[in-house]
Amino acid sequence: MAPVIDLRRFARAGERTVLVRLDGRELRAAFSHVSTEWATVELPHAALAVSDHVRAALFRDGARLAVTFEVLGIRDGSAEDSAELTVVAAAVLGERPIRTPAVGEGEAVAIRVGADDHVERVPVRIVDVASGGIGIEGADAFAPGDEITIIREGREAFRVRVRVVRRTAGADGAARFGCRLVAATADDEERLRALAAT
Repeated sequence: MAPVIDLRRFARAGERTVLVRLDGRELRAAFSHVSTEWATVELPHAALAVSDHVRAALFRDGARLAVTFEVLGIRDGSAEDSAELTVVAAAVLGERPIRTPAVGEGEAVAIRVGADDHVERVPVRIVDVASGGIGIEGADAFAPGDEITIIREGREAFRVRVRVVRRTAGADGAARFGCRLVAATADDEERLRALAAT
């Protein structure tokens, strides 16, 4: 049976979330592994039991995933437990198509979703591509630590998630940003390398 959603679109290993038990109690958890329909999380000791159900709201790129997990197994730890969760129900809410303006060679759009779910789209130009990283320039809209999605459509289309690690101010309100890849498919990385070669 094909999965209804791909959990990897909304969660990554290392990210934190809040799980809500059916009794309303909130648990802070950190994803240690994420697959299409299941995940492993680290959470406080003895907070859950096998067969418990928990809810979570996961956000990415202007969309929200409302998901209910069932606890399949728990590995006890001294301070934290590791719980295997499987998706039993999920719905993507508030998904908006991401519109990108027509772009020329080396141009793309950087998208950042704010805490209030405000989606900010900033036209950028790709100025450097290296192993595990990308350099962009555009409006001075990002700071080191920001996670953004860079999208390019057209002949050499790609979509990658990056973290800004360096910012250098330029003239006329522009800036240059050094970014480290956080999430990209092998095909997207290959398209980036091809773009760097042109």
